[in-house]
Amino acid sequence: MGRSAMVILTMAVCYFEVTARINFGQASYASYYTLFSKMFPPSLTLGESLKLFRSCFVFIVMLLIYTLDLTLDKKSSDKDPMVIMNSVLELQANILKHLGTVNVQLQSIEQSP
Repeated sequence: MGRSAMVILTMAVCYFEVTARINFGQASYASYYTLFSKMFPPSLTLGESLKLFRSCFVFIVMLLIYTLDLTLDKKSSDKDPMVIMNSVLELQANILKHLGTVNVQLQSIEQSP
């Protein structure tokens, strides 16, 4: 759910940016820009309103992540956390052991004429 929501939000932001840049100044989109400019104070120009709106995208993403309860990469597991941690530690020990043998082999290669 979280990843798809982030992808949808990213696509919406990209669509907004492309549409705003390509169709800026066209008469068919004038009503949308007028409606958009009414969301901001009248002292701001359309460009300043767009800049302010773009800066709000960061807060929209943060709100989405907060709403999703920071579970974008969470995997549900029925295992005991200690079992998971022990398996990770065993994997790390195996990697370190393997790196030690690779290091010894490299040193023997360097010393051979």
